[in-house]
Amino acid sequence: IGTTARNVTINTFHSFAIQIIEKYWELLDFTHIPLLLDENETISIVDELLEDNDWEYLRPRNDPSKYFNDVKGLMSILKRERITPIDFLVIFENEVEKLESDPDNISSRGETKGKLKAEIIKKIEGLHRTKEVVEFYRKYEEIKLKRNLMDYNDVLEYAVMLAEQFDNVRADLYEDYHYVLVDEHQDSNQLQNSFLRAIWGEQEKPNIFVVGDDRQLIYGFSGA
Repeated sequence: IGTTARNVTINTFHSFAIQIIEKYWELLDFTHIPLLLDENETISIVDELLEDNDWEYLRPRNDPSKYFNDVKGLMSILKRERITPIDFLVIFENEVEKLESDPDNISSRGETKGKLKAEIIKKIEGLHRTKEVVEFYRKYEEIKLKRNLMDYNDVLEYAVMLAEQFDNVRADLYEDYHYVLVDEHQDSNQLQNSFLRAIWGEQEKPNIFVVGDDRQLIYGFSGA
């Protein structure tokens, strides 16, 4: 198409989202454009939180870094699925309530008759260990906001928030980008699809075209 090709914007989801954040960052309550954490800086904050707080489960004395990767990985999954610390706490409480109120989980014989079965008690104890991650997740989000930082997983979340909550942002994007092509769409996760819906979902006939092949899916582990 000749020189007209120069008018075509080609981005990854993240690079496109960063441009949106750089333009509308004030709407996100930051004091200045948030800085993007690299992997080492993210690790540093996670390590700092593990070191500077008293954790009953997350930092066992015999191996203080035992759950480091698990906590970091879980937070990344929660971010991609758009689950906030409050959402996560509600999920935890509902699960515990469901286990405790299920008649099938009550022992019907022996010394434990009328009480929760041993395996259910063990499962609930495991959930309480998970609950500590909620507090860690909350502190992690708090420290980033306080220091005007965002991590890789925040980038799309902030872009989705801007598109969902601010009519002017959504209108600007729809006006600036009349035709949208998403390639390798089988590898798009929930958050990326939320981004597309936030901007173009309410349009009667959005000019959006996606190309995907589920046989080539390689990011299913990350929610694609």
